[in-house]
Amino acid sequence: MAHTTEEVLAGLAELINDETGISADQVSLEKSFTD
Repeated sequence: MAHTTEEVLAGLAELINDETGISADQVSLEKSFTD
């Protein structure tokens, strides 16, 4: 089953939040880990 870009981004945002404490709403396609 293919996932939409939004679904993938939401999953990544959750992982980033769990590992770094960065709020999931700050995660976007336009940002990088150096921003």
